[in-house]
Amino acid sequence: PYADLIFTTHPEISKQLGKMYKKNSILLFPVLDLLKPKKKFVKKIKFTGELTTYRKKILNKVLESEFKNHNSNKFLTNNSKNFIYSIHPPKNSFWVYSSPIRYFMSIYKNEIPIVFDNFNDSFSRYLTIKHKIKNIKNIFKNYQKNLKLMNKKIKKYNDNYFFKRYRNLKIIKKTLTN
Repeated sequence: PYADLIFTTHPEISKQLGKMYKKNSILLFPVLDLLKPKKKFVKKIKFTGELTTYRKKILNKVLESEFKNHNSNKFLTNNSKNFIYSIHPPKNSFWVYSSPIRYFMSIYKNEIPIVFDNFNDSFSRYLTIKHKIKNIKNIFKNYQKNLKLMNKKIKKYNDNYFFKRYRNLKIIKKTLTN
């Protein structure tokens, strides 16, 4: 395929483009605002995305761990603005890609993205909090602590990607003016 510029939002996609098409791409890195504390929130964890068999298993484990004697409707996918957490399990047990766009959207909606896996990329490191399923029961009690930790991570992410965004803008400008 022919293109002057290719934009991606995931480092693995960039690598695959390079291997398959011998094309360089530019990773997009949005600047993220810090999360603001919410005084009113629902004690439910938001889940979005395709509900695969693997994800159902993970969600059921979370329900068993945290909510076994409570209302089983702890996951919602509606547009409520009162969520403080969103959960981001992989599609299947072999899935190796994190979900930066989902993390960006969660942070944009003032939610803390939660993962259970060790994705090996900076987006997961900087833009999520990793939890063990068995420890999820303390997630609402630890909201202030998690909020502080997440904001530290967002600051590191913004600082780390500042120069990469600047470099990418120079490449875009050069390509568009040639």
